[in-house]
Amino acid sequence: MNSAFYLKWLLSLFVGGAWVTLSTMVAEKVNPKLGGLIAGVPSTAVITLLFIALTQSPEKAVAATTVIPMSTGFYCLFFIAYLLATRKGFVKGLSIALLVWLLFSVLAVKLNVQSITTSLMTWVLFVSASIWYASTQIKLKEVGQIKIKYTLAQLLGRALFSGVIISFGVIMSKLAGPVWGGVMSTFPALTIASFLITIRTGGLEFTRHLARNILISTTINIVLYAMVVRFTYLSYGVFWGTLLAYTATLGFTLLLNKVVKK
Repeated sequence: MNSAFYLKWLLSLFVGGAWVTLSTMVAEKVNPKLGGLIAGVPSTAVITLLFIALTQSPEKAVAATTVIPMSTGFYCLFFIAYLLATRKGFVKGLSIALLVWLLFSVLAVKLNVQSITTSLMTWVLFVSASIWYASTQIKLKEVGQIKIKYTLAQLLGRALFSGVIISFGVIMSKLAGPVWGGVMSTFPALTIASFLITIRTGGLEFTRHLARNILISTTINIVLYAMVVRFTYLSYGVFWGTLLAYTATLGFTLLLNKVVKK
């Protein structure tokens, strides 16, 4: 790995941290339903795929998108585990949810899916079942908007945590191949950052509302973003490909917000 790679990798740490920090701040300034949708707009996936393309090649980034639908389908189980396990407390719930994510991420790597069709079919199955279960079988108490006062330590901690995760995904793609890069792009960095802040100000139930709405938003948006990237990176280049993919995902989020309101 040359010095240019290390420079871009270091840049991914700072850019990724700043991106996720800003996204969570916006999400937390609104009510939990809209906040959950905003927090579900891809952040880790955007920066991870962008820097895989910049540090390696657009082709490597496109290759990483093959496993993303399957990995995102498994990612749904993180939210289901959180919603169920937090009945016993926040720390236990988050710990179990992270363990579930880790186990199924390793499974996604071991399966090493090469077919985008198989990956998409797995995603449709897990997302459909998870959204149905979370929306109809898990009852949540109503909560209102919360007021959050940020400290410099909170913001720096959030930026460092998310930046490290994103940059780790970039370097794993370089060392272990695009499958690991694709899997790491679904790590719930933004979600966890939101939970850790809002648990203190909004309470456990607020984080559970966020979890359900992030489930609805992020598990669709990550795959939508990745599928657009598959076409735009090679046809329009990394810059315009990223812009087009993110614009499409943001437009879908606004449409989804109207559906959730109803």
